[in-house]
Amino acid sequence: MKKTLSAILALLMLLSLVTVFASCGKTENDNTDTAAVAQTTAAAEETTEPEYVPDDIPDSLKFPDGTVFNVLCDDQQFQYSFLEDEGDGGLLDSAIFSRQVGIEERLNMKFSFIRKAGAYDGAANFTNAVIAASRSGNHDYDLVLAYNMTPAMMANKGLLYDLNDSSSYVNFDKPWWGKGAYQSIAVNDKVYFMTDNASYNTIKNMLAVYINIDLASAYNIDVNTLYKLVDEGKWTMEQMFTMVADVYEDTDKVDGKTAGDTYGLCSGNGVWNEGWYYAAGFITTKVKSADEYEFTLSSQETVDFLDWFNSKFHNLQGVYKSDPSQYQMFKENRAMFYLSAIAITRQDINFEYSAIPMPKYNEDQQSYCTHFSNTYDVWAVPNDAVDPAMSTAVLEALASGAYRTVCPAYYEQYLKLRKSVDSDASRMYDIIRESIVFDFGNMYGLCFSNQNTNLQVRRYINNGDQGWTSTWKAYETQYKKDIEKLLDKIS
Repeated sequence: MKKTLSAILALLMLLSLVTVFASCGKTENDNTDTAAVAQTTAAAEETTEPEYVPDDIPDSLKFPDGTVFNVLCDDQQFQYSFLEDEGDGGLLDSAIFSRQVGIEERLNMKFSFIRKAGAYDGAANFTNAVIAASRSGNHDYDLVLAYNMTPAMMANKGLLYDLNDSSSYVNFDKPWWGKGAYQSIAVNDKVYFMTDNASYNTIKNMLAVYINIDLASAYNIDVNTLYKLVDEGKWTMEQMFTMVADVYEDTDKVDGKTAGDTYGLCSGNGVWNEGWYYAAGFITTKVKSADEYEFTLSSQETVDFLDWFNSKFHNLQGVYKSDPSQYQMFKENRAMFYLSAIAITRQDINFEYSAIPMPKYNEDQQSYCTHFSNTYDVWAVPNDAVDPAMSTAVLEALASGAYRTVCPAYYEQYLKLRKSVDSDASRMYDIIRESIVFDFGNMYGLCFSNQNTNLQVRRYINNGDQGWTSTWKAYETQYKKDIEKLLDKIS
């Protein structure tokens, strides 16, 4: 029975993929995708049971009858995390909704969603909603789903429950939690917010270098050569700059380099340019304990890298700093390599493309490093939730549910099957996902007077500056004051 059920579920997911996302791919690829579906379905028939790791939530754990569980959601994060109804019936909506309904049945409760703007200019008001709830004593929110930088403000004000508390049901050793995130933000083993690694909003924000395969071929760059460089650990920034240096066409016939021309390399927007720093194996802030931290931005390695990178990024003919209209230059066939979030795959792109990791600084670097674009999901439990421990059970169920439903639908079936031109392209996504890095200075960024530490790196790269030592020196003293106050509060 288990064998039959597994085969049926696999077939339903894959057939749903073909019909729902058919409009997202090139027509000429449809036969290839259908063959891949047939092969995958045949393999599924031989599988006795999905090899998923179970969570540790006891079967007996239930809320009292009639419980309404209130989730404060950032408006932007709510989409593709929860649904008010069954949605469009497509593969992704079905996975999200089945997770949601499954948790309600499993834990004997009903979700209620309170949606507010919580990103950028809305972060303060979103945090103030949690403050007001805490002061009222009404236990308004049992769980918070926020824009990735906002929960740090709540933690800094003492509003959040320690997810590592002995009564918590969250198990950070499970595969749906990113170990890099835990290691980056835990202070004295206290963790006040966390991102999972299996939800749609998390996966779609991974940064990668996208390749226009035909345009690359026109410049004698074969995508299989790029895959080989990645596999051998030789896909470096020097390699990339060499390949793109002379790839330039005056497409719009306007004097000078413009966004209307064709380039070897372009970034999808200016925010993503901080990703080059992380791809080179650096972070901005290391915290080992409340009394031990380090800003790595003053190291000679950082100085050397940033000044070297800017000398290339801003002076090569074949490089354009950032697309003024996100995704447009790539979609219009005017960028051979394009730094982008994985979300670009949902765009209407009428040529073959593939993704590879962002390059290493050099071959000595141990591994590739993937940075997140903003707007990934971050979860937190308010101190004044009705039952904080039970809230962590819901959080663990949401994360493990994403691992079993949303991730297979979006990552495995949509990205790696439907949106990959071949098995090597599919495999590249695994390398990208396995290489995610986090940074305390970024995740706690809104607690600093000058905002997140990586913001200074981003500005420096976007401006094409030289002389990082003096740039960082102007900010360093204030950052040290701010982090010492912060660590005192959260440790």
